[in-house]
Amino acid sequence: MIKSVFNKLLILVYFVVGALILEFVTFHVLNFGVAPSYFVADLAIIFIIALLVYAIPNFVAQYVIYTIILLVQTVFIYVNYSLYNIFGDLFSFDMISLIGEAGAAMTSSFIYISVILQLIAVFLSIAILGAILLHVARKDKIKIKQHYSIFNVIILLGIQCFAFGYYVHMRNYLNHSVEDVSNVDYVSSDTFLMNTSFLKSSSYIKFGTYGYFLDLIINSIYDYNSQALKNSTLKFFDEGHIYDENDSNYFGVENLDDKPNNVIVVMMESLEWYGFSDGNYLVEDENGNLVYDKQNVIDNISSEMVPNIYSMVSENAILLENFYSKSKTNFSEGIGVLGNYPAQQNLLGLIQKDKNKLQNIFGYSLPNILQKEGYTTSYIHSNELGFYDRNKTHNYIGFKNLVGKDTIKYLDKNVYDDFKFDNWAPEEEIVNYAIDYIVPSNYEQNPFFSFYLNVSTHGPYDEAHNLKDEDYLRYKDYVIYGQQNCEIKELLPNGQTQYFKNKEGEELKNINDINQILSEYEPRENQTDNNIKYVYSARDAAVEDKDYSNWYKNVQKCYPNADNNVLKESVFYECGVVGLDKAIGRIIEQLKSYEYDDGTSVYDNTTILLYSDHNAYYGKYSNRVKGLPDDDIQSIMLNTVPCIISSPQLKKVNSTYTREERFCSAYDIVPTLFDLLGIKFNENLYVGHSIFRKANDSDNISIYYSNTNGIFSKYLYTYDLSNFYAYDDKLVADEKLENFKAEAKVALTKINYLHILHNRQLYNQLTNI
Repeated sequence: MIKSVFNKLLILVYFVVGALILEFVTFHVLNFGVAPSYFVADLAIIFIIALLVYAIPNFVAQYVIYTIILLVQTVFIYVNYSLYNIFGDLFSFDMISLIGEAGAAMTSSFIYISVILQLIAVFLSIAILGAILLHVARKDKIKIKQHYSIFNVIILLGIQCFAFGYYVHMRNYLNHSVEDVSNVDYVSSDTFLMNTSFLKSSSYIKFGTYGYFLDLIINSIYDYNSQALKNSTLKFFDEGHIYDENDSNYFGVENLDDKPNNVIVVMMESLEWYGFSDGNYLVEDENGNLVYDKQNVIDNISSEMVPNIYSMVSENAILLENFYSKSKTNFSEGIGVLGNYPAQQNLLGLIQKDKNKLQNIFGYSLPNILQKEGYTTSYIHSNELGFYDRNKTHNYIGFKNLVGKDTIKYLDKNVYDDFKFDNWAPEEEIVNYAIDYIVPSNYEQNPFFSFYLNVSTHGPYDEAHNLKDEDYLRYKDYVIYGQQNCEIKELLPNGQTQYFKNKEGEELKNINDINQILSEYEPRENQTDNNIKYVYSARDAAVEDKDYSNWYKNVQKCYPNADNNVLKESVFYECGVVGLDKAIGRIIEQLKSYEYDDGTSVYDNTTILLYSDHNAYYGKYSNRVKGLPDDDIQSIMLNTVPCIISSPQLKKVNSTYTREERFCSAYDIVPTLFDLLGIKFNENLYVGHSIFRKANDSDNISIYYSNTNGIFSKYLYTYDLSNFYAYDDKLVADEKLENFKAEAKVALTKINYLHILHNRQLYNQLTNI
């Protein structure tokens, strides 16, 4: 009988051993150590699954199901390896709704052939071992009813009871080990990791593959219906500090002339400071080695490549030199308009929970608040609005008008009607057709808030050979040879070019008369709209003499031999940056063309905030430009990206305020704009701070929580609030470490309560908002 039972358990043993092997492989490839901290709990879940499947009285069926589960586990190893290698992220169930977007973004640079082959080899080895054990087990030809012999059932129930009991005991122990979930120390506990999974890698390291995913399932179905939890949540927000003029250096400065200030926010896709620079990305260190120098890059914004941003910076802008971002596009965008982001969820999933409360679910958002203040709110994206379901979510976030390239009917669908990342619509054309939404003509009756997201700088950057990219076609010669060696031509539908002609039929070639060319351009007889497509073309002499632009010369100097692909990809990337600058220039031109009754321009009464969503991660381009290892995903240098605030009114008050050195992030955008506009707000509803708040040592109270895992400041980062790392590998002063811990706990406490607020749709029940 013992042999019979042993033979029956062979298939079960195959699954348990296979799952453990794959677990060890997971921790190895992710560099998480050897096994999860709560290894026995993870093993208990594996046994629970194994015994449930074992109840099927057919060895072949058991083997097939076990093998499918192991295959899924193997696939998740690769998915997590890819996500972690690219973003520092791990899989969570909210990503399922974004499969289409992920597929569209997929390129060959995301495919790790060696890892795939190794995982296939491991899986096949395990599956073959299972097949051998299946063959051995089937030699013991016992009738089906003997599968449920008393001896067998007792053994199985005993193991199952122990496994299930141990897992339940572990959860109960953790949940009862923290008495007060409203205490900030709660967020540094394993209980917090188990009940939220907000810090993904820490949760994974603690609970393992099966524990991590079971926690995600339990947390997703938990209804937060505890009256005590509901009361503590409402209390947390009702007791939040109301930020007003007493907290700020510049509260309401934008409304000093008694006119409501307009706001335009531009989120720049994958923008890096070096995209604005003159090409001197690297400087010599004391040893004569070329190293990336952020300060040199910021100090040398190029009037040649980005003349409009250069002018903005020269006139009215404040550069936020230590602005940090490490989130995917949809999170960075959401943070920039919400001041937070629903943890472990997508916006559409929240909206669909309770259709009776849709209009108020995000009542605290920047556009919703500004709508209440009488603003016209518009969202403009140069990609399809269906990407990330923006067409279904953004009205509820607070945008009255939604414009995307799929809503602009002029676009040639043969060129633009797909999601390929090498096929973007030109930014300036999008802005031209959306300009009346970005800068509404009724500006005197209603102030306006517009949010514009470009896409042409996204990548991939190794597609420079692909001539379908419109911005690349348009600006390639401009970037390589410079404006002085280019002329502007009409871009024909067949890809050919011809000189523009004025009404008298004379060819116009002078690139310095672009405005004249475009104003005097006579459309062809078969052209039915006003769409003018143009391209910069190098003069023959420029090609022969190799008279390159200053930017191109400098990039050549920075990367002479080490990686020629950096130079090629930089050209492609810079074309997108130039296209964005042209689009911003068109917006500024429209702002300056409108005037109020007192003769001041709308531009002088408009705050423009530019910020980047994340670094240029495609193909590890940013790592290579900055000389960082490919496996570096957390470096402060890697993830410090541009943020610029152009504020004519603020510059009137403080003309010398041109640089801000404090650490800040997208979480700070909403509080900062509220501050400038003089709108009081409940600080507990927003994760960040206004950059203009009064503080003795602002660096020590600024942190960033990344949905791709981790909490960061200018000096430190942590993945679990237990282990802390300094960027320069030097010891950090105890005071800074303690301040960092305290602020990180406060941020996570806010995020946890916001998570409950979103799930229970409690916003309308708040009294102090």
